[in-house]
Amino acid sequence: MLQPLREAVDATRQRDIAVTVRSLFSLANILAPVRSMRLSPSLPSLTVAAVALAFVHGILASFMVTYMTTEIGLPFTVAGITYSALQMGGLCGRILVGWISDRIGSILATLKVLAVLTTVMTLAIATIAPGWPVPVILMLIVVTGLSATSWNGIHLAEVARLAPERAVGDTAAGSVFFTFLAYSLGPLVFSLAVAALGSYSLAFSGTAFLGLVALWGLIIADRRACG
Repeated sequence: MLQPLREAVDATRQRDIAVTVRSLFSLANILAPVRSMRLSPSLPSLTVAAVALAFVHGILASFMVTYMTTEIGLPFTVAGITYSALQMGGLCGRILVGWISDRIGSILATLKVLAVLTTVMTLAIATIAPGWPVPVILMLIVVTGLSATSWNGIHLAEVARLAPERAVGDTAAGSVFFTFLAYSLGPLVFSLAVAALGSYSLAFSGTAFLGLVALWGLIIADRRACG
């Protein structure tokens, strides 16, 4: 089924380079995605923004249910619904932000708005208190999912746009490496923060700062792209 598409998919393949087990696992090939982050002036700061947003994304996805049950006092069944609300917001958000980015012609502008919303909504999550009406909590979490977990698709599209044509694969791989490293480390750092502070709310308040870090990275990336 895919064979007719092979020529189009392999259009940028470097056919002069033999693909062998040795070349596949060579140090140069393994490091190529990391080194490719320097192929565009905007890529390093764009990667910083992705790491910051991935930290927030991973933390929200990992600790939402625990936060809702241990600190807010919701039953496990209702806390599970809040997690579904977060995922549904992200699902709809990815479609929406992709459409918006196409209409306004600027992924970086969309990402900046998402970075600001990520800060605002993570702070809003931190303010939730026991006794709040469940519909209000769900509404906040849906908007949080829409803003804080919908960024990665358009971010990867911007990485591919900035990368040299012959290095799109390496550049995308490098970006995904750092992004998923942040996804993995974020929950670990957050759990240490909760243990030290004794409060999920305080830890979420600190996490919100990462949205501003992402905004700073995006502003720098935009300036370098224009320069």
